[in-house]
Amino acid sequence: MIIVNYELFHYLYRRYYRSEVKIKASFHFVLPSLNRTFASVIPSLMKKDTLGEIIRFGIVGGISTALHYGIYWVLQHVMNVNIAYTIGYVLSFLVNYYLTAHFTFNEKTTKRNGAGFGGAHLINYCLQIVLLNFFLWLGLSRAVAPFGVYAIAVPTNFLLVRFVFKHFKRK
Repeated sequence: MIIVNYELFHYLYRRYYRSEVKIKASFHFVLPSLNRTFASVIPSLMKKDTLGEIIRFGIVGGISTALHYGIYWVLQHVMNVNIAYTIGYVLSFLVNYYLTAHFTFNEKTTKRNGAGFGGAHLINYCLQIVLLNFFLWLGLSRAVAPFGVYAIAVPTNFLLVRFVFKHFKRK
């Protein structure tokens, strides 16, 4: 009986030990490729200037989101949810553009970055309206659905807007 248990233990030990080695070996080959992929992205996001931009973007985004949600929350009681959401989005967009240009990225408002900002927000608006209707379809309440939208759309918006202000500078 003891010999059988020892043999079973030895068999299981070898089997699981070897499978651990295979798993570790597969991660050994996967992780370096992931590290190379993110190696160019992460350091650029961790620069002092970029961290400041992310913090300032968060402040401006918080103000704009609060304004957008406040307008939406009041209007959604008296009109269609999509129309209320759109009115809130447009009004917060105007405040957002001014604050993003001057406070977040320390740039002047120009026709060029205004057009780029508008284009980025058009993409973002389409994403948000689709997500809003999706979350409402899932059964989230009118009051809660925008928070799911913001969780997805805000990071996407940062990348789009940062691209606009970094690539449409006056030269």
